Amino acid sequence: MTPVSKEYDERRREIIETSASLFSEHGYDQTSVAMIIEEIGIAKGTFYHYFRSKDEVLEVIVDLMVERVGNGIEEISLRDDLSALEKMKECSKFFRTIAVGWEGLSEFLHEDRNAHWHLKLENKLYPVVYDSYERIIKQGVEEEVFKVNYPRETAIALIGATNAMTGRDHDHTNRRSIDPEFIEAHVDISERLLGMEKGRMLVLYKKTLEELKWMRNANKKVDI
Repeated sequence: MTPVSKEYDERRREIIETSASLFSEHGYDQTSVAMIIEEIGIAKGTFYHYFRSKDEVLEVIVDLMVERVGNGIEEISLRDDLSALEKMKECSKFFRTIAVGWEGLSEFLHEDRNAHWHLKLENKLYPVVYDSYERIIKQGVEEEVFKVNYPRETAIALIGATNAMTGRDHDHTNRRSIDPEFIEAHVDISERLLGMEKGRMLVLYKKTLEELKWMRNANKKVDI
């Protein structure tokens, strides 16, 4: 890489990272191009040399979010030290931390008025996630824990059910409490979709559920 291209890539990355930070801290609508260039200390023309608009920066950030999530889930699915059931739990934990550092941006993407951005994120993300979940489900079938004839379709159904159940609750990082009944319901539905022996997946969540119930009564947070 030549010094010129390296400098170009570094400046572009600086604009992206600064924008993401400001979007998260102040909100996308409240962050202007002027705020971005002031934070970095560059001229307005420099910003527009790299990006045509604030929306274009957000487009790149969405792609980075997809990459971040896709790589994380894929890494879990490829681990050889975990059973399929353990991988399912690790994926669940991972999804609850994906917005760390990008809380404001995540909130923006899930607002009704920004449905087109959310749809764009899902359209890019889900195919990547489906691949990893299909891999985990196939492993579970080999381990004779899951009874599934259509791993790909089951992966799609599992992600779809999870998304439908969470509804508008997308605050993955700052939930004051998690409803234990919701977790139990989600696990029950997952077991049914995966053709599992009833209660087998729930065993993995026993300690988590006990902690959740205690934390909820004590009005504290818990990392699930």
